[in-house]
Amino acid sequence: AKAAAEGQVRAHTETAAAVAAARTAVQTLARRLELPDAAKLPKREVDAARATLKTAEADVQKAGAAASAADYAVARKAVEGLSARIAAQIAALDAVAVKKPARPTRRTP
Repeated sequence: AKAAAEGQVRAHTETAAAVAAARTAVQTLARRLELPDAAKLPKREVDAARATLKTAEADVQKAGAAASAADYAVARKAVEGLSARIAAQIAALDAVAVKKPARPTRRTP
C-alpha cells in the first residue's frame, strides 16, 4: 500500500511539473506574439504560431482537467512534446524576424 501511495505521489508530482512546463511555454509563445515586432512578421508565420498557441492552450486545459481528476496518464499525454513544439515555433518566428528582405526597398527622392 505504501509503494502504491508513493507511486501515486510521484505520478502527481511529475505530471504537475510537466503541466507547469507546458503552461510556461504557452505563456512564452503568447507573449512573443504580443510583441510589436510580431506585426512585422509574415502573416503565414504568425498564423501558424497562433494556431500552435490555440492548440497548445487547449492541450494544457485538457491536461489540467485530467490532473485535477487524478488521471495522470491522460494529463501527461496531453502535454507530451508540447514544450518542444512551442520552442520550435518560437525559433521559426525568430528566424523569420532576422531574415533580410530579398531585395532592398528602393527609395525615391
